[in-house]
Amino acid sequence: MSVPYGNNSRYDLLIDGGNNHYFRIQCKTAHLNDNGSYTVNVSNGVYTATKHTTKHYDENQIDFIATIIENYLVIIPVQMISTSKSKIFRVEIPKYGSKSTCNLIKDFTIEKYILPKLAE
Repeated sequence: MSVPYGNNSRYDLLIDGGNNHYFRIQCKTAHLNDNGSYTVNVSNGVYTATKHTTKHYDENQIDFIATIIENYLVIIPVQMISTSKSKIFRVEIPKYGSKSTCNLIKDFTIEKYILPKLAE
């Protein structure tokens, strides 16, 4: 694992998976919502005195966003966040059964996204 020097990289960590597999990881904080879901901001806000701009991550900058939710390491591929400001996650489907905007944590694991790339 490596950490970029200075403040000019969009990623926080560089993970060496061996066999020339490197993953640029942007770390984010998950925020607990009143309804039991978690929100992860997957873009950056740039504020000046006169305007607010949202900067999205792209495949040239990072490979994944990572966060910890209830002791789970959640991995979000950059392809899923190109125009999003945030993603909402749950540990389980809500009791009322709606899953339209619900991302289950079990579907965003390191085993699903990173380990298969190491086997290539």
